[in-house]
Amino acid sequence: MIAIISTAHREGTGAYVMLEYFLSAWERPHHELLIISPRDSRVGDAALALGFPLLELVTSKDNFCGNLASLFSRWNQLHPCRLVHAWHSRGLELAWATGLKLRVPVTATMHDPPDSPTHSRTRQMI
Repeated sequence: MIAIISTAHREGTGAYVMLEYFLSAWERPHHELLIISPRDSRVGDAALALGFPLLELVTSKDNFCGNLASLFSRWNQLHPCRLVHAWHSRGLELAWATGLKLRVPVTATMHDPPDSPTHSRTRQMI
């Protein structure tokens, strides 16, 4: 199973629209992906509507500590994952920490250039 992390609440940006398009075009069994996202998001709504399993990030905003605590509180649901993928730079640290704990590879789709001012020093280092 591949876990895809999307941390944006509500509509998000164009990157999250692209994830919705990706999910709607997925031709393999839906249980091969685990979508990790806030329920009050475009991605969460799309995942449920399309029949993908959703592991909800129960947070009020996109923040690393809150997202990590929410994710680790349901740790047993992550054990089948063999890869963790951050859909956006916002989820990079969360994917990295999750991959380290699971001891599985981590990948990311970065929608901004590496020198973008939106990237923290940690994100640039990772």
